[in-house]
Amino acid sequence: MESSADGQVVYATGAVEMTPADSGGDTSISADAVVYDRRTATVNARGRVEVNDRNDHLAAETARINLNTGAIALDHGRLYYQPNHLYLKADEISRSSPRTWRFRRLTLSTCEFGGKKTADWAFGAGRGRLTVDGYAFLTNVTFRVRDFPVFYLPWLLFPAKITRQSGFLFPQISSSSRDGFGLVTPFFVNISPSLDLTLSPGFYGRRGASFGLEGRYRAGRDSAGMAAVSFLNDRSEDCGQGPDDDYRGDGWLRDRHDRYWARGKIDQWLGEHTRLALDFDLSSDPDFILEYRDAVDGFRQGQSRSLAMFHRGYQDPGLSQRENILALGRTVVNGFAGIEAVGVDDLREAAAPGTAVQTLPRIVSNLRLPLPRVPATLALESDYVNYYRRQGRGYQRFSLSPTLVAALPARFLEGKASLGSVNRVYRVEAHGDGSVDASTEEANAAVFRANIASTWERDFLAGRIQHSLRPNLVYTFVDPGHGADVPVIDADDHLAPANNITWELNNYFRSRMMSAGGTVTERLAARFKLSQAYDLIEARSDPAPGSRRRPFGDLNFDLEFYPSDSFYFRYQSALNFYGDHITHSSVEGRYSRGSNTASLNYTEARGSARDLTAAVRIAPMARISLAYEVTRSLLYDHLVRENVAVTYSPGCWGLTLEAVKDSEDRRVMLLLTLSGLGNGLRFER
Repeated sequence: MESSADGQVVYATGAVEMTPADSGGDTSISADAVVYDRRTATVNARGRVEVNDRNDHLAAETARINLNTGAIALDHGRLYYQPNHLYLKADEISRSSPRTWRFRRLTLSTCEFGGKKTADWAFGAGRGRLTVDGYAFLTNVTFRVRDFPVFYLPWLLFPAKITRQSGFLFPQISSSSRDGFGLVTPFFVNISPSLDLTLSPGFYGRRGASFGLEGRYRAGRDSAGMAAVSFLNDRSEDCGQGPDDDYRGDGWLRDRHDRYWARGKIDQWLGEHTRLALDFDLSSDPDFILEYRDAVDGFRQGQSRSLAMFHRGYQDPGLSQRENILALGRTVVNGFAGIEAVGVDDLREAAAPGTAVQTLPRIVSNLRLPLPRVPATLALESDYVNYYRRQGRGYQRFSLSPTLVAALPARFLEGKASLGSVNRVYRVEAHGDGSVDASTEEANAAVFRANIASTWERDFLAGRIQHSLRPNLVYTFVDPGHGADVPVIDADDHLAPANNITWELNNYFRSRMMSAGGTVTERLAARFKLSQAYDLIEARSDPAPGSRRRPFGDLNFDLEFYPSDSFYFRYQSALNFYGDHITHSSVEGRYSRGSNTASLNYTEARGSARDLTAAVRIAPMARISLAYEVTRSLLYDHLVRENVAVTYSPGCWGLTLEAVKDSEDRRVMLLLTLSGLGNGLRFER
């Protein structure tokens, strides 16, 4: 290392490393040769130049750096921009300030490249400008896969954000035989750190203009809200002249043009003990949600966000009666009180207007009051509900259910007994036509319940397996005094007499393992339950001629098996005690290990359903995965949905080819994902 006569210019050669004193250690420079001018605070470097800044890594043949202003100029340089994982090389790279970069004859990708390594995908451009926490703007752009040019754009704009800011998201481009060419361009609006919007204007060639709006807020860890609306000015119309003019082939012609789906959820704590919850779901017709479930603002993506934010999803997209629920609840000393209103958006074309039941409102309270000097508790449950409909019978109902609950005194047994009553008053009303006179009805019942149980445990295989056996006996007695002539709207309206005994045999198997360090871990390995009810009323009844008493209920089996952390299996069934048939059964199995997953679900209800759903996803190679899913009704020999997908993911981009077949449509989709830039082109047919 040498310096000029006045000491203002320093010359260094060899493996030179330099860290400016005022950079706080965030900036370092290395090169084969460096000239540093103290008067202008400039550095001229050549030969294997590398500059490391807080978010940037640069390499070049030559570099000129001003340490005061942060200006940089490089020849034949390379830049790695860490926040967006961008790799870039250009003939000329310059930075006039710490925030703005300019480039000439550049190649840009989120895939690493350099030397003999070619990027899997890249944008080439004549010129470019990148503003940190802003946007990157390129002109004369060519998109390349490896070195093969795919398409040309006169310019390209994409975000280079390191903080959340407003800007365009990657658009969705589609082509469909039913919708025609489609383009949706989402735009994100950052209003504040706790509030944002996404606007999704679009257009479908055969259908018309569309628009989506979704707003989100978060007011705390457990307080959040989301509201969204999707709108389509549908200019298509089913005219019944051919198979393509009847969407589902059901004879109902779809001719509504202003189509929409509005939905949202709110969970808001109003103080420490009061919680407000809102779920709303309104639609113009029962098909709109199904038709556009895969859109940018459709059901599938909205469902994922809803589950992540609120741990509850939207209602099934095929439902024609959609509930809107507003609930306010408060925990009080030894209990809970709440009020709920439920409005139903009835989309059924065949239903008479106004026949859907609205809950306006339901008020509930549940108190547990310990009794002094008595080992018992008084449970006091009450509710008021108003079931209203514009056409048809409804009612107002008030219920009061006091119950005395006490533990059974036993040394080796455990259990409890409860004795109470159910008292209801109904105000039955006829809405609309007035053909039925209003009346007041009462319903009462005495209720007694008791159960007694015990638990035995034993270890096997030197303590590695623990078996717990818990038999339980439950007795239920209900004596309704008299019934009320009311519309049966919910399960509480039917006070049926009961006098039955139910036995249960619960088995739990836990495995214990000891690690090399001596730590013992325990997990549930299996659970098996048998249960059956015996009806004393049926056992004492007088059967009709030619029939016999059948007091025994179905024998219920419930088996869960966890042979490893990767595998889960469950079997449930109910065997008719007086025949050779199974009333209902279900089988569920899941396997998951790394990128390989498989699942099987089978449900059967005698005479009404036999449905099978199977799904598998395997990764035969590190970058390739195959997925298959099928849902089929075995009872009607009918395919509900079949899906096949192949995904290629080298790491910095992904390509998915998917074919979907269901009872209404067939689609083929190609989805290109560019890491760091979002979803790319999407084609459907």
